[in-house]
Amino acid sequence: MSQVSLSHYMGRLEKVETSRALGKVIQIVGLLVEGSGPGLPVGAVCQVEPLHGGEPVPVEIVGFRDARVLFMPLGQARGISPGSTIRAVSSQATARVGSSMLGRILDGMGQPLDGGGPLDELVTRPLYAEPLNPLSRPIITQVMDVGVRAINGLFTIGKGQRMGIFSGSGVGKSTLLSMMARHTRADVTVVALVGERGREVKEFVERVLGPEGLARSVVVAATSDQPPLVRLRGAFLATTSPSTSATRGWTSSSSWTP
Repeated sequence: MSQVSLSHYMGRLEKVETSRALGKVIQIVGLLVEGSGPGLPVGAVCQVEPLHGGEPVPVEIVGFRDARVLFMPLGQARGISPGSTIRAVSSQATARVGSSMLGRILDGMGQPLDGGGPLDELVTRPLYAEPLNPLSRPIITQVMDVGVRAINGLFTIGKGQRMGIFSGSGVGKSTLLSMMARHTRADVTVVALVGERGREVKEFVERVLGPEGLARSVVVAATSDQPPLVRLRGAFLATTSPSTSATRGWTSSSSWTP
């Protein structure tokens, strides 16, 4: 009689959720939701179930006050009321990233906005990764060709360098970023439209970035009408690496317009 290996089934059993961490909403002040439990750390993600039915509202733990837990919504807070059930989802904030994001337009939560179907072959990584040891960062020695001669010649950028573009509204920050996205020699460009006006995203993608630029770009659009925490997550999502050994920012060049 041959022996039956139970290792596969034991592994499945270890992943089965045998209990759920629950809590209750006590009060809501502006965008801040106060509740009792669940006992999770800052950065954990939960769901609040409306008392009178409706879709659960994702929230993230942002702090504690006395014996209460402070949450901020990751979506519209409509339907949340005192007594609503808080259900734990994840003990830490995570992001799902991968090469299938190329050429796609995502929201601050990493969900597709372009109607192009679901994303495949994604890996889960911590959203709030630890910063690198400054002494382990390589020295910048190579020039980054951004495709704009004025920048290449007068304001040369190195590979691995961070650069800020500051100006008033309507001056041309987005236009300059689109020129870099279309003409840079980087293999992939991540464009994070954090706090951008909602009516300007489609124009940026179709007229400014264009099909050529979008084909080798990932656009993360966390517009100004989204909750503050979603906009914050959009910036972190745009710099999350699918590799555990890679530095923060998984592209050769990333662009972030405020």
